[in-house]
Amino acid sequence: MYMLDGVEQTSLETIKMINGIDSLMKETKYKLREELLRYIVKIC
Repeated sequence: MYMLDGVEQTSLETIKMINGIDSLMKETKYKLREELLRYIVKIC
């Protein structure tokens, strides 16, 4: 039973970590897109 509790805890922590990585990736994508648009507008 203790083994299953450990597996469950590890799974929950992994899911939180994956969700955090996903959020950071989305945030970075929007920042890069915004910077690219500013750069393109400066050039034109």
